[in-house]
Amino acid sequence: MNSSGASMDDARIDRVGFWTEIKLDIIRQYSMAYASILGKQSSIKGFGYIDGFAGTGTHLSRTTGETIKGSPAIALDVQPEFSHYHFIDMDGKRGNALRRLAKGRENVTVYEGDCNTILLKGCTNIPSHDFRLDSIFDV
Repeated sequence: MNSSGASMDDARIDRVGFWTEIKLDIIRQYSMAYASILGKQSSIKGFGYIDGFAGTGTHLSRTTGETIKGSPAIALDVQPEFSHYHFIDMDGKRGNALRRLAKGRENVTVYEGDCNTILLKGCTNIPSHDFRLDSIFDV
């Protein structure tokens, strides 16, 4: 990565402030609790993770200057795993970075485009049976 925050493949890595780091910690804690609770429910056949503004999966901390995990990388670390991950970003280079992040995982789909359009059409890998939508809103 160079000093402008770009990686070798030119996918722009966002520089984030303290509030974003707090938000990422909340997402980490909530996702872990959510997956743990749902993973114990015999009536739930699966549960997915959708990130409409996924980015590259990593950020550069303005506070420390270090690379930190973004919400996609955090979600991929959660145990028990989500049944499927849906990462959406408008930038194709970021989409490529997400594919590298998820390399070897068949339960990850990366979409390129406007998340509003993609979510209105419906993510193609979300099963239509026994499905319930809960959200963590990333604002």
